[in-house]
Amino acid sequence: MARPSREKLSLHGLPAEEWGRRLRQARKDAGYDTLREAAAKVGMGEVQLSQIECGRRVPGLDTFYRLVHALELDLETIFRPQA
Repeated sequence: MARPSREKLSLHGLPAEEWGRRLRQARKDAGYDTLREAAAKVGMGEVQLSQIECGRRVPGLDTFYRLVHALELDLETIFRPQA
């Protein structure tokens, strides 16, 4: 089975690369400067988190839930349409 191209990956209507960029900024704003400390807090691997932040992977619902709650992310900030 072929993997979808990067352009087709999205989460809640946002392209995966944009969602990942917002996630990275929200992670840093929450005080998690490194992938290692954020990944440990979430309970996932650094590579997996890096792939999500770079837009190469879209998190499943379980991973999304863990990210939001462990890092105390503001969903409005992440999903707000850009002006």
